[in-house]
Amino acid sequence: MPQIPDITIQLVHIQGPLKGQIQDFSEFPVHIGRHSTCQVRFDKSLTTISRKHARIEKQGNRFRIIDASTNGTYVNGKRIADVYLRDGDVITFSENGPKASFLTKIETGQVPVAPTAAPRTA
Repeated sequence: MPQIPDITIQLVHIQGPLKGQIQDFSEFPVHIGRHSTCQVRFDKSLTTISRKHARIEKQGNRFRIIDASTNGTYVNGKRIADVYLRDGDVITFSENGPKASFLTKIETGQVPVAPTAAPRTA
């Protein structure tokens, strides 16, 4: 039976107010910021983080982070506008701000197959 890979991402918070938390996402885009609609939400008092700071989009089997902030988003210490993420990349939200490690999780699931009717015997 064919296998379909189910790719989810994890943000492992390694510095900042969410330190120690691991967040899993399977629906995209993932919005990051202080706004109440963000899936990764920082407290409104953390003003170095924009209300809508960044977002992670899924494009095929790849994931891209797009900066939408005033204070910048950094991947592995380099300020970015948008970049494709790789396992182990460290994302910093504003210079010296909260940090999270980016990871992907691939699980293989069965393709659902519609049941077929068994032939009737008399």
